[in-house]
Amino acid sequence: MATNPFIGVHVPMLWESLVPVFGREVEYWLDNDPLTAQPLILIWKEGAADEQVSPGRYSHALIRNADLPRQPKKGDVVVKDAIEYDVVNVDAYANQCCNVILQDRSGEFRRR
Repeated sequence: MATNPFIGVHVPMLWESLVPVFGREVEYWLDNDPLTAQPLILIWKEGAADEQVSPGRYSHALIRNADLPRQPKKGDVVVKDAIEYDVVNVDAYANQCCNVILQDRSGEFRRR
């Protein structure tokens, strides 16, 4: 049971409204293991942080915890458009979502 009406009622409604506009389908690897790859729809927060381009070396995304077998954690990997991103930080929220910071893991960051 949710702790308050915002979490129990409004967050699911907000998520369902955000996905059609900002949702991105990615592949998610638990613990950097491609054998655990699974499709995941997350909210890619375009233009977040100090970089001049988005996605930049660092990207931010929202993940709904229930969409994975466990909460996201550092060391996981997100693959979007054949580019691998390391999960380098996770901020857990009471609303059962996490904000993750992703780092392009390519040896040389490519401006796109």
